[in-house]
Amino acid sequence: MILALTGNYVDGMDSLISPQTGKRIGDEVDGYFTLGANFRVEDLFAKGTFWSIRATNLLDEEIRYPTFTNNSWATKGTIGEGRAFLMNAGFKF
Repeated sequence: MILALTGNYVDGMDSLISPQTGKRIGDEVDGYFTLGANFRVEDLFAKGTFWSIRATNLLDEEIRYPTFTNNSWATKGTIGEGRAFLMNAGFKF
């Protein structure tokens, strides 16, 4: 069995400055910390088989990306991915 934990911290970010107005095109977004985990079991059903589950953003932290030229309508930034799970099963050969 294998268990792994990951943490990722991203500091706050500012949006771009508009060349026309000289002002930022959106609001500043706050920093965030995400926690992820991966659990894997090998030789579960037969020799060479494996099963794993991976989780991202376990704390379901709100993630925002700053406004960019292609989404200037989103002045508060765009929302990133929330909590997610991925399961796998396979055979090593």
